[in-house]
Amino acid sequence: MRARPDGRAAWPLALALCLALPASLGAAQLRRATGGVTSPVGSRAAPEGAWALDLAPGVLPLLPTWELAALHVQGRANSDGRLPFDGEGNALLFAAPLGAGLAVGAGVDWRRGLGGEDAGRFSLGVGYAPLRRVFGVGLVLRQHAGGPAAGVTSLDLGLALRPSRRLALALTAHDLLAPTGLDGDGGGTLATYVLAASLRLFGDDALTLGASFAADAEGQLAVGGRVELRVPRVGYARFAVEAERLRDEEASLRFLGGLAFDVGRVRAEGGVVAGDGVRDLAGYAGLRLRGAVA
Repeated sequence: MRARPDGRAAWPLALALCLALPASLGAAQLRRATGGVTSPVGSRAAPEGAWALDLAPGVLPLLPTWELAALHVQGRANSDGRLPFDGEGNALLFAAPLGAGLAVGAGVDWRRGLGGEDAGRFSLGVGYAPLRRVFGVGLVLRQHAGGPAAGVTSLDLGLALRPSRRLALALTAHDLLAPTGLDGDGGGTLATYVLAASLRLFGDDALTLGASFAADAEGQLAVGGRVELRVPRVGYARFAVEAERLRDEEASLRFLGGLAFDVGRVRAEGGVVAGDGVRDLAGYAGLRLRGAVA
């Protein structure tokens, strides 16, 4: 059995990763025009399974096994006549390690935005882990159809680092083609950078805390926090809060809560998302199927 690489050697990389966030930190959105449906209450530093493709591509080559994930998000029309919840729709994602530190992922989702426009997105990702189980790099290419990002080709780059069993770090740059003008959006899309950390307080999954910080080119700050608890004989309970556009008069705050139930290699999950008080309200339900862990 191959020994786990010594995580102590990765601490210099951890420091470099934390310092790598561009000087424009003090900007950004955790929800983007090129984003997909609202994801489950997952970690942005160490997302599980196929959701690494959306939340942190650098985690792709660190996944222990393959996973197929399906999700449905349903919003409701507000009593004051506002349009439906931003981020409702459906998603189907797949990710799998290939061996030799390589991994691939693919996904498709359909999203209905605030303008009531139907939008589609196809994603194809690849990852490589030069330090097995410790450091990973991932790239995801996305093609968008419909909605505010119609015709846009976006590229996400992710770096993930796990210097110890307790700590996970991830730096993700979304929409890297935007500054070059090669994304087909004519400058309407902004690059977004997300730095996230996840801490297992007791070295296992009994209690995990997470934090994320985001920045883009508009000068808005976004932050998020997350708590996950293991519930014996059931699965996991997860809670998160996200605050966006903190430098704007229209700053937004939303809360997420969910439960995950494990039965063998199958996981069923569900929860709610509430924002702008409780006027923006949605629920989600998902199903995951994963392979055996060697």
